[in-house]
Amino acid sequence: MTEHVFVKVNPQDYRPVFHSKAIRDDFNYGLAQIKKNGRFKAIYDKYLQK
Repeated sequence: MTEHVFVKVNPQDYRPVFHSKAIRDDFNYGLAQIKKNGRFKAIYDKYLQK
């Protein structure tokens, strides 16, 4: 499995930085899929809801 670094070294600046359009597109596709199937909300609720 290939591991890709997608955030800057500064831990306070967590915005994704993609140096490859293909990796960016794969990330966006995966994000869209987990939003569509409800997994994103489950993760959000687990970690960010009180």
